Amino acid sequence: MRVKDVLGQPTHADDKSQRQEQLTRAILKYCVEHPDAKDTVDGILRWWFPAGEARWRVDEVKAALKSLTANGWLISRKLQQAEEIYGISKEKMTEIQAFLSGSGAMSK
Repeated sequence: MRVKDVLGQPTHADDKSQRQEQLTRAILKYCVEHPDAKDTVDGILRWWFPAGEARWRVDEVKAALKSLTANGWLISRKLQQAEEIYGISKEKMTEIQAFLSGSGAMSK
């Protein structure tokens, strides 16, 4: 393949970034629809995504959760077993809904 043939094509980094944003939106959408939901990474992977949707890797979910908690949109707390449980920050609901509608950006 010549360089000319691949110009303008999405790079692997672009695909990864788009996939991560899609996952972030899926997590937030679930939390907005189920504001009392709280779960571990394993529970999120098992229960929060409908069957047949894109399969996410544990490292992808952990990265999304880390970003969302750093932003203050999700809160986490440690369980006695040293696992963290995640849930939506209801104080940030308006900001999250703006992000999901495409009119807001995630701050870091």
